[in-house]
Order: sequence, then C-alpha cells, then structure tokens
Amino acid sequence: LLETAYVHGSAAPKLDFPVRETESPGRNGRRQSAEDDSSPLSMNLGYLLFLAVAAIAVVAICVNYLRLRSEYTTLQKEYTAKEADLSERILENDAIYNGIISSVNLEHVKEVATGKLGMIYATGDQIITYQETEKDYVKQYRDIP
Repeated sequence: LLETAYVHGSAAPKLDFPVRETESPGRNGRRQSAEDDSSPLSMNLGYLLFLAVAAIAVVAICVNYLRLRSEYTTLQKEYTAKEADLSERILENDAIYNGIISSVNLEHVKEVATGKLGMIYATGDQIITYQETEKDYVKQYRDIP
C-alpha cells in the first residue's frame, strides 16, 4: 500500500482507498494492457498525409507572402523615387516660368505694338456696354482697368 501524509485543512483530500501495486500506469496515465499495442507516436497514414499537405500549404503561403512583401517594398521605393523626381521637375518648371514672366518688359511690348504694328487705343464710340441679365454670365479672367 501507498502511505500518504494528510494535513488537516489542506487542499488535497484524504485518500480512503488502497492503491494496488499490480496496476502500473503507462506514460499517458492509462493502464497498459497486452491488447493495447498502439503507442502515442504511431499515426495512421491519412493523418500523416493531412499533416504533410498542411505543412506544404503553410510553406507555400509563407513563400508567397515574402515574395509579395518584397515586390511591395520594391514598388514603394520606385514610387518614392518617382515622387521625388516629380517634385524636382515641378520646382524646375516653376523657376523657369517665373524667369520667363519676369523677363517680359510690358513697356517694350507696348512700344512695339503702338509704334511698329500700328496699334491704337479704343475711342469712346468703339466701346460697347451691355446690361447684365440673370440668365447670362461673363467670364472675367482679370480686372478691368
């Protein structure tokens, strides 16, 4: 018989039955008998096949994920480079445009138009006024002097 010590008030209950020494539990706590030949490590062929297919699927998914992640990183780097190039070109175009606008001399244009090309200012009888109606509209691109 197995001798145990019992302390009154402990969480473990007192054993009231004897344990026979002829019973020997197996590794997983079950009683082993002569007719129980299956070991815990033995598996049937279907289960092994299922595990192999599942493992192959997991590896394939992981490899595909890594490939897609690498492709995404490459595309992100290309996008950033193209965005930086676009910003640089916009700044360059703005600088060229501002240089062209500042180089135009309006007095010289006026002199060429009136002197060489014969432009004259409009007289009062050439100016036509109109009444504004609610149905019509006029697009004004700059202030009228």
